[in-house]
Amino acid sequence: FIGTFYNLGERYTDFTKVLFLCFFYAALFPAGFFFGTAILLVQHYSDKYCLMRIWGWSPSLGSELAKFSRRYFFFGALLAYFLVSAFAWAQFPYDNLCDTPSATDVSRVYTNIEVSDGTTLDAVTVTQTTAVSHCYQSWREFSGFAFPPTSRLQPSGEKWMSSEQETLADIYGWSALGVLVAFIVIFFGSSIVRISLSLFRNTYTPSGKNQFVDFSANPEIFAYVPQIKLPSFPFPLLACDIDEIYQNLIGWNDETKSYDYYNLMFDVPYEGMKRTKVILENTRGKGQIQDHAAFKESSARAENVRSGPNGIEVTEDVKPIFSVIRHYPPAWLQKILDEEDLEKEDKKVDDFSSEKVAM
Repeated sequence: FIGTFYNLGERYTDFTKVLFLCFFYAALFPAGFFFGTAILLVQHYSDKYCLMRIWGWSPSLGSELAKFSRRYFFFGALLAYFLVSAFAWAQFPYDNLCDTPSATDVSRVYTNIEVSDGTTLDAVTVTQTTAVSHCYQSWREFSGFAFPPTSRLQPSGEKWMSSEQETLADIYGWSALGVLVAFIVIFFGSSIVRISLSLFRNTYTPSGKNQFVDFSANPEIFAYVPQIKLPSFPFPLLACDIDEIYQNLIGWNDETKSYDYYNLMFDVPYEGMKRTKVILENTRGKGQIQDHAAFKESSARAENVRSGPNGIEVTEDVKPIFSVIRHYPPAWLQKILDEEDLEKEDKKVDDFSSEKVAM
């Protein structure tokens, strides 16, 4: 009872296909408009019936698809109608025969002609008032630029168009040029002007309004941390070095285990690792893992690790297997984090002093 699936884009494609086909072959097959009209009417009523009786619910797509199709595909089909019809009328009748005005009353005698009934004629004389010669009616054989396709496509001294066809070819040819220019100006004019002006002056206009909300100020936004989700584990497996980012950016926390327990980095040890031992207890009490006491106490530091620019640790001549991710908090947030660390240290000192006095 949920109905069958249908794709609105596919329905628009069928509609545009019929319309484009009618326009493309309009000059050669004008009856295609009648066939196209009949096909579209059948499509309309059959789709209407299916929409009401057979098809199921579909997501709300809005009117963007209809606007895009109407703006580009329909006008594109109309442009194809003008361009193809102009070339079709300019090359008609496609027999590669041109009239030769210099010769008139041409006659030729053919001998030993076999007729369809089996009889043979000794001689047959064929006479016509105007001589013809072989010529190329294709626009590809035109020596210059073939657009717009008008009566000028006829070679000098050779004609295959009548006066009525020349008039029709000129109308179609120049109309096609006008439609093409209008199409470019309407649909791409603003983009062309914007690109041209950007070569000489700034044309960028910001959209929206600055909300003055930093990434670090929103605790609901997490960083991109490479991880793999497996159904056999309650939490994702980390596939990167997270020692130098704030742990609240990861997006999840196991209260009983540290992030090292889920980090694949320690399952594939390699020479030059910054540390090889896993911290077992939960480390969320600190901002970063490297701030935890167990980080220095239970980790084996490699000898080829040195302090680089801005305090960043650099491993010489060793390329890590897993990516290293970092977070650079703004100055105001760094100041708050430093103050919180000082408060925690002062609290520890006070607690230690209280315990010592109590003893």
